[in-house]
Amino acid sequence: MPKDPISGSADRNIHEGVIRLLPLVAVLALTACQAAGALTGADVDLGARVERVRGHLVAARGDAAAGRWDLAHVHAVHPTEDLPGIDRVLRAKDPGAASSLAARLAVLPTVSYSRDPAATAAALDEAESALATVTAAALGTDAARTLAFRASVVAALVEASAAEYDESFADGGIAVLVEYQDAHAFLARARATWAEIAPDVAASAPAAREEVGAALDALASLMPSLEPPQPAAPPARVRALAASVRSRLAAVGARAPEAAAADLASAAEHLDTAVAALDLGDVPAAT
Repeated sequence: MPKDPISGSADRNIHEGVIRLLPLVAVLALTACQAAGALTGADVDLGARVERVRGHLVAARGDAAAGRWDLAHVHAVHPTEDLPGIDRVLRAKDPGAASSLAARLAVLPTVSYSRDPAATAAALDEAESALATVTAAALGTDAARTLAFRASVVAALVEASAAEYDESFADGGIAVLVEYQDAHAFLARARATWAEIAPDVAASAPAAREEVGAALDALASLMPSLEPPQPAAPPARVRALAASVRSRLAAVGARAPEAAAADLASAAEHLDTAVAALDLGDVPAAT
């Protein structure tokens, strides 16, 4: 049977389009090879996402313990925002760990909605246990332990905390409690990581150690607990302290997260799949 001229033209267009994109695949593959073993923005994005989820668990746990179940439920739902970015990287390395993490996070909204303190605490413990191993599983233990990586995560968390604080503030005070609690919890995770790396920072950049420590202490005084202080500090003060942390941590190799890097890698995988399908003559799959 003669080939339909319209579909035949479409097939050629698809094939030609993919061929035109092949140089992009090559460039991305080369970039990935050149960057192997080096800290990337995508690595930092993954680490920051994991720690933000851990921050949400901190807030959910605190609110549940205080009987603030409506807020605990909101924080239990929030991890779903960062899970896709984590799952994409983790599933490629350890599908079993990715499925386990997704399952443990998925039960949190239901459990917190039940307002059962024991069940909620147990579910949060299981989720935390799964999260604690994600970064090493996805990036490798050595990469996850480098000073530059952990300093980058601290800087990213502090900036995320400042952004949440800004969103919580209106009319001279804290107007959106859940956003303030996110700010507090993200800062708590940043300080936990900072406590681990502070000795190494002191050894390589003593001035940075002093200034970052002072800035984090100042931020903690502005966000001391899940209950906002009165009066609340203006967001400009929080942003200035966050910028100081970012600036000083640059001295030990901290860099900004960049989710786009992971998105480009994903695009390259789709193009590879399209080329392979065309080689087999499977135009629908290539499309």
